Amino acid sequence: MLLAATTCAALGSLGVGWAMGVGGSRDSDLSAPSDYVTSRQHLEHGLSAADAVRSGTAWMDHGVLVAAQASDPEASNGRPGIRLDIEVKGASAADGGFLASTWQADLAQGVIAERLAGDSGNLADTIAEAHIEFIDETGDRSEIPSGVGDLEPGQRFGDPAITDDQARAALTAAAEKFGLTVLEARILHPLDRAAYVVVELPDEHALDGKIEALRHALLHDPKAFEGLYLEVRGPDGTPLARGSVAFRSGAGRIWQAPSYADRSGVAHG
Repeated sequence: MLLAATTCAALGSLGVGWAMGVGGSRDSDLSAPSDYVTSRQHLEHGLSAADAVRSGTAWMDHGVLVAAQASDPEASNGRPGIRLDIEVKGASAADGGFLASTWQADLAQGVIAERLAGDSGNLADTIAEAHIEFIDETGDRSEIPSGVGDLEPGQRFGDPAITDDQARAALTAAAEKFGLTVLEARILHPLDRAAYVVVELPDEHALDGKIEALRHALLHDPKAFEGLYLEVRGPDGTPLARGSVAFRSGAGRIWQAPSYADRSGVAHG
C-alpha cells in the first residue's frame, strides 16, 4: 500500500511552504540547492555507505527504526549515489500516526546524505533512490514516498551555544503565545537539533488559519532546527493535524482531520 499525507509529491528544490512534498527528482533546469541558514559547519563526510547509514540512524528513538541499508540503485535514472531503504514502525496510519516515525526516517536520510557528501555541492548527489516502509502496530506495511532533494550541504541549524533546555523553553514560549498548552516539547539530535512538539487547543477554533504562523514561530528564520514535527490536538485530545519537515532531506508531510482541513489555513497541493 502506498501511504501519503495530504500533500506528498516529488519535487527537486525544496519549497518554503508547509504542505510540501518529498525532494527526490533531479533536473538540469532546477535552481541552486536550497539554503536555510546563515552559517556553515564542517561535518564528518565521505564515509562508506554502510558507515553513513549506521551513523545516520544511531540517534533515532528506540523502537522506531526496524532496519536501514544501502545498496546499489535499481533505477537507471542517471543519478549518482546509493539506494537507501529504511523501515520504521509506529502507531496506526488511520489518523496520520505514521508521520512521527517517517519524520525520523526523513531526518535520517538527511544525515546519511551529509555523511556521504564528500566534495559534492548538492545533497541530492548522494542518494539516488530512497524508500521508506512504515509498519503499523498491526504489522501492516505501507510504502512512503521518499527521496533527497536539492539541498546545500553543511548547513548549521541553530546556535550550538544554546542548550536543549533553552531550546525547549523557546518552543514552549512560542506555542503559548498562541494560547496553546504544550503537552510535549522534545529535542532530537540528528546532526544539530530537531524539535518534536505536541500542543493542545483550548477550543477547536483557537488555531483556525494560524498553523502556518505557529510553524514559523517554532522554527524561526533562519531556521533554528533542522526539522520539526508538530501535532495539534483538540480540547478532547483528538489529533486534528500532524505535520513534519526535515530540511536536510527536503521532506515535508502534512495530515489533517477531514473536519479540520478547511479551517487550518494549510494549503493543499
